[in-house]
Amino acid sequence: MISVFVDYENVIGYYGLTGAEYLSNNDDLCIFYSKDCANIRRVDSIHIEESDCSFRLCKLEVTRKNALDFYIATEAGIACKSGVDNIIIVTRDSGLESIRDYFKIMKLPTQLIIAPTIERGLLNIPSRSKNEGIKLLTRKNERIDLSAEWARIDEHKRMRRSVIECFSGTEYAGDISRVLSCVEKAGTSSKKDLYRNSIHEFGRISGTVIYNMLKEVV
Repeated sequence: MISVFVDYENVIGYYGLTGAEYLSNNDDLCIFYSKDCANIRRVDSIHIEESDCSFRLCKLEVTRKNALDFYIATEAGIACKSGVDNIIIVTRDSGLESIRDYFKIMKLPTQLIIAPTIERGLLNIPSRSKNEGIKLLTRKNERIDLSAEWARIDEHKRMRRSVIECFSGTEYAGDISRVLSCVEKAGTSSKKDLYRNSIHEFGRISGTVIYNMLKEVV
């Protein structure tokens, strides 16, 4: 389980909620905010809802210096006591790093991470995590060879142009998006999968015709 505590006033202008879509229904998200930062980007709200995480708000009731910092520190202690594996505090305030320091000094079992966005925090969760959202996020952030990616993208564009030209003016021209889907699901190296996808999508007769057209250009 991951508990995410967002110092909203500190990160609202820096897209601190980026990455909320990678939380899971086992995770807890709490936004600490005041009346001065009481709105949210629609896309962030959608991502929070779609993640199905446990979501709650903690509003500053009485204004005092560093009040929300103390709220967050208290919640972090409660989460640690309850057995949470990982805590992410989303903030750009270096002062909150003192909470992490305390966790280390006391050798508390919960890992506490300080990060400017939810995404950056999740990427620092140990690789042993079983959270599928973290696995997906990690994959999306992998470093890959630039020239190889350029070649892949260029080849993909060439393939799409070839397929569109091949079917232009035929009775299947109106189904080009379905045809392209068959190709992309199969990849360019598997004729067997291409044939199977074509039959599945269009039936044996039309599928065979489409496959015979595709194998000449893919």
